[in-house]
Amino acid sequence: MDEYDQQSITEEDAVMRIGFFHEYGDLLDKELLMIGDFDCLSIVAALTGLPKRVVVFEIAEGLINFINETAKEYGLRLEAHKFDVRQPLPDAFRGKFDLFSCDPVETLEGIKLYLSRGTQGLKGIGSCGYIGLTSLEAGKKKWYDIQKVLFDMGFVVTDLRRNFNGYPDNDGTEYHTIFDKLGCKPDCIWYWSAVLRVEAVIGPNPIVTGYYDDSKGDIYMDDEAWATPVLDKKEAK
Repeated sequence: MDEYDQQSITEEDAVMRIGFFHEYGDLLDKELLMIGDFDCLSIVAALTGLPKRVVVFEIAEGLINFINETAKEYGLRLEAHKFDVRQPLPDAFRGKFDLFSCDPVETLEGIKLYLSRGTQGLKGIGSCGYIGLTSLEAGKKKWYDIQKVLFDMGFVVTDLRRNFNGYPDNDGTEYHTIFDKLGCKPDCIWYWSAVLRVEAVIGPNPIVTGYYDDSKGDIYMDDEAWATPVLDKKEAK
């Protein structure tokens, strides 16, 4: 879904990531918050029957409807709501969750925004987050800056699984800057994401608390956006 920079991992990888939650005891009797869920991790988590509740905040209405229809069909403790990450988390959902999960856009401004919204939903110390992050669109300096963001929010990184999930090029219609960098279109899974588990040891304290001012920076594009879908091929040159 190019408009919102959404791409999905495979079904097998979705099951594996939920298994990662369970490995740390973050699934059984827990309340889960998904900030964006194009991978439908929420459905996989709810189908296990282990969480108390799974809540999704997502901007794509078709996906919201699919998640809610699936929840109704299978009697899942799962609900999805329309949400623009530039807005604060609604008051009714603040401080209610044991875990948040997100695969943020990988600009620094976008990462601050996604992590802040997830953090707004956490109950407090001991709550955790699972964050997808690449080295293709986030170089070492950006990872360093992200570490500082996590520190300022009150988190410690407890685990990092490198190249944990791959993103297949499903239909071949998306155009990416990396095609120009390589001089060809790869015929394999070329976009891999690490998954970080972070846990709140103080606070936690979101950096962005109110509405996001778009003038602060583009949350979708920066000079490392090699894999972010480009709607106009001329922009990638």
